[in-house]
Amino acid sequence: MEQEGLSRPPRPLAGDKNKRDQGLYCAYHRDVGHDMEDCCHLKKDIEKLIRRGHLGQFIRDERVDQRRGRPKSDHLSYSRGPPQGLRCRTPEPEAQNLGGVINTIARGPVGGDSHTGRRHNRPPPSEESSSKRLKMYEEIIYGPEDAVPLASNNHEAIVIEVITCNYKVKKVYIDNGSAIDMLYYKTFKELQLEDRQLIPVQTPLIGFAGPPVRPEGMITLMVVVGVSPKRRTVPVNFAVVKEPSLYNMILGPPTLNALRAVCSTLHLSMKFPTPTGVAEVLGDPKVARTCYIATLKGKEKMVAQIACLEP
Repeated sequence: MEQEGLSRPPRPLAGDKNKRDQGLYCAYHRDVGHDMEDCCHLKKDIEKLIRRGHLGQFIRDERVDQRRGRPKSDHLSYSRGPPQGLRCRTPEPEAQNLGGVINTIARGPVGGDSHTGRRHNRPPPSEESSSKRLKMYEEIIYGPEDAVPLASNNHEAIVIEVITCNYKVKKVYIDNGSAIDMLYYKTFKELQLEDRQLIPVQTPLIGFAGPPVRPEGMITLMVVVGVSPKRRTVPVNFAVVKEPSLYNMILGPPTLNALRAVCSTLHLSMKFPTPTGVAEVLGDPKVARTCYIATLKGKEKMVAQIACLEP
């Protein structure tokens, strides 16, 4: 709506950002604290636009519903969902047109909002919202019922796939020892991103071995981890490096902590809370083994674990 000039940007959320639920993200406000599907401001803005004659192509014709025997609704309803970019949940990878529209946030490190002091009326939390918040604090454990893959005997790394910029990205290395999240430049270009979106960084990446690596810059992207309905969308602040690698990106503690993820190399998986329960993302041991063997053969140069990064 905002991109088409139909409405103004929403007012920033009031209150201390650090005191909000960091596990819930609203793409409409571009801030944490609640899910977009529970965003009353978005619903009100959509209804205002509909009353002004916009978004008519997304409204179900009640007269057609009555002819088909459907009960008439007292509220506005959507026949095909809200316009693209306003959907409450990212569609399934199989259902969405991956590689189509790219929605990214190009900025520096995620920080506080300078307008958080603004106050506005906030509706009381619904029972459904309260239930989702409770789900975010469920106990996460690995027990006897969790299968141990045979590949764990080879001490494979956890390599998963995620979705970002409307692309499914494979060969994502989970690294508990890296102080930052890293995106390789080749992947950066494949995501149809441009160098002008990068925020310059002066400090080189310092590893445990090898010379320092100077990143091309920083960029923050929205990354979807998990499979619907148990998945999360989190902003990830990537350091973009022009180094050859068999992996496309590295997710380190900044993102793992944002997800509240618990990783198990024994089970080759990681678990994290979602509003619909605990999600488990399984690593692909075959891909991990292929990357490892290729690295040993010297086909690709791997960047050492990152110790620190200061913008």
